[in-house]
Amino acid sequence: MSLANSAVPGATASAVDSAAITAARRFVNLYPTDEDAAYAQYIIGLSYYAQIPEITRDQRNAVLAMQNFNELIERYPDSIYIEDAKTKLRAARDQLAGKEMQVGRYYLERREYPAAVNRFRTVVEDYANTRHVEEALARLVETYYAMG
Repeated sequence: MSLANSAVPGATASAVDSAAITAARRFVNLYPTDEDAAYAQYIIGLSYYAQIPEITRDQRNAVLAMQNFNELIERYPDSIYIEDAKTKLRAARDQLAGKEMQVGRYYLERREYPAAVNRFRTVVEDYANTRHVEEALARLVETYYAMG
């Protein structure tokens, strides 16, 4: 039996995450200075993080997880959840960089070189501290070489 089914019989994990996000967001909005507000903000980010799909799918939840973890870090810098939020933030950034690489490789295969260059440059410029930078630089060289 999954955690989602044990928490709310018949509910999907996505529905449970959605309910958690709604409840936590309401709590943070009503009680932003409460001692549990940092935890509620962490739950919002964690719920989006748990819904990040495989790299070939839309990465909206990765963006939302990053936004909420960044908000946690900015609003509650002394929280005990900061370290885990930073770790998950790095993973979400890596996921977004991976998506850019996937789209860039797609364009490269189809010889859409300017579009491929834009995607690879985005990885190098916006996601410089991810594991995808080396491949992005190599693909940029490959793409420029193919362009002539």
